[in-house]
Amino acid sequence: MAARGIAGLVTVGATACATGYYYRPAPDVEDGVWVQTRLMHIRGPAAQPAVDDGFRGERPPVGDVDVASPPPVLLAATRAVVTTAIGALSKIWLTWMNRMSVEGELGTLVEAVEGRPEDTPLITVANHASVLDDPALLAAMLPWRIVLQPSKHRWAICTQEVCFKDDLIAAFVGCGKVLPIKRGAGVDQPQLLELCRHAAAGRWVHIFPEGKINQGDTLGANFVGVRPASDVAGCGGGRLKWGIGKIIAHAPKTPKVVPFYAVGMRDLLPCSPVDGHLYPVQLGRLVGRDVNVDVGTEVEFTDLIEEHTKEHGPLWKYGPSPQAEDGDWRERWKSNDAERRLYSKITHRIEAALRTLEDRHRTILSKPHPLAQDSRDSGGVTEPPRRHLLQQQEKREPKTPNRLVERKAAEASSAAASASTGNIEK
Repeated sequence: MAARGIAGLVTVGATACATGYYYRPAPDVEDGVWVQTRLMHIRGPAAQPAVDDGFRGERPPVGDVDVASPPPVLLAATRAVVTTAIGALSKIWLTWMNRMSVEGELGTLVEAVEGRPEDTPLITVANHASVLDDPALLAAMLPWRIVLQPSKHRWAICTQEVCFKDDLIAAFVGCGKVLPIKRGAGVDQPQLLELCRHAAAGRWVHIFPEGKINQGDTLGANFVGVRPASDVAGCGGGRLKWGIGKIIAHAPKTPKVVPFYAVGMRDLLPCSPVDGHLYPVQLGRLVGRDVNVDVGTEVEFTDLIEEHTKEHGPLWKYGPSPQAEDGDWRERWKSNDAERRLYSKITHRIEAALRTLEDRHRTILSKPHPLAQDSRDSGGVTEPPRRHLLQQQEKREPKTPNRLVERKAAEASSAAASASTGNIEK
């Protein structure tokens, strides 16, 4: 009997793994550099770039995906197991092994998750201080009855260079209801539209509008490379990415948008304040920490959208499937200047809401970075021990050469030599 039970569990596990692998999300592989580096990561330096890059040929192109139809039964079951298990473990870790507290309008968030109309999307926005912000924070904040309901869980995005560079990682992350996004590809990329389709279906979508992990004390301080807080302080262009503005502006029904701000997550998994890379996990840091989440009030955008409509006409609206939309999305998804100004206004309003929450915790945020040697003296973080950084750099060095980079360097060298020869002949 025990042997049959074990065999059954193994069969179920193998089926779930195969299902997740088969339906894994496909990143955008049309960038030559991305294709080259990803192929070398999987097959070694001898691999040749390919457009499909090993992904299922029958999968619809990004942007043509229909999320209105129910997913295959096996995929839905696999997602339910993965999201529920990770959510439960995250909640136990943050609430039982650390000191987790939630303040502000938590009731507003819970009501939005459970009680909003079926066709109304929910969008949550937050600062991004740790690689475990999602799903750990979201699970720890919400009651068990939501954590144990996979259909209530959020959809999210993660940069494809981190979460989708390996097929096995992509399969696991995809089963966690996470989609790839191409960092630096702008607001008109099809990858963003696939996430929007889930919002159009009335689902919960979570966004980190900073665009990457930021462990400084200022919202958006690191969203482009390592961006000092001093550069962000007077940033007229805003501190957040505009993708969130586009999602809200073109939603078929204005979504409920709830912001929250988390403090203390950087102490659990600190990143280098110099280059932003994650430091080795230290078990001692993962327990006994203070984590506080402040949930803000719902942010309204109806006035901004109505103002734009009166001046420029109605906005194109995406749908849960291409068939539910007006016109070809390949043309309608491209943003004009007036629409980009609207995205900026919406994003600035979200920024104001997050900064209000941030200011409530200024005393805690002003403490030195966990890896800093000394306290702050000019709004930035002092450099951690140089020896530690060198060790981390050695570990991150690629084990295989990037042939695309080498080829480009060789071509540049050849062009320079030709130009030099031409000058000598003259």
